[in-house]
Amino acid sequence: MTTITHAELAQVEVNAARVVVAAAANWEAAHSQSLVEFVDSRIESTTLDGLGTLLPVISEIRRCGWISEDQTRPTTPDERLLTFVSVANLVIEARRMVARTDGPYYFVDGKWVGLKTLCICERIKVARQTRGLTLQDVGDVLGIDGRHVHAWEAGRRNPGPKHLAKLAEVLGLEIADLLPRRDIGVTDCP
Repeated sequence: MTTITHAELAQVEVNAARVVVAAAANWEAAHSQSLVEFVDSRIESTTLDGLGTLLPVISEIRRCGWISEDQTRPTTPDERLLTFVSVANLVIEARRMVARTDGPYYFVDGKWVGLKTLCICERIKVARQTRGLTLQDVGDVLGIDGRHVHAWEAGRRNPGPKHLAKLAEVLGLEIADLLPRRDIGVTDCP
């Protein structure tokens, strides 16, 4: 019999949460809408249609063992409503789990990367790309040339104090995410 520690079980749960978050992000990218907003709109309108579009997310939730097969084959309107609400709540909880363990995750080059594992220049680049911004878009908001932003992303320079607050706002980060913290291993890029 194999035993696992609480830490190992917690890691399994976090990995499952990452799978669910990835499935939800893929769904949202394909539908240009927040999955939770989609569910809310169905519940408010009481039409309860469109459950089939959530099947990729539901199958990942089921594969992780967070919902039973019976719950994903609703036949009555009440069961469909329960499935919609369950999927939305599980996606919200999965996002919380992932964020709680190691910060926001970004989908980069076909894999999920935790913000806290990136150096500052990578954080800037990944956050910018995730928001669909160009170098010049960020530069325009900050009142600088896009080449300066590229220099930050390449690790040749760090953003100066006068740009930190606005840069963090544009990228959806905290100012602390853009500062070196040797104690937790956040460094400037080499």
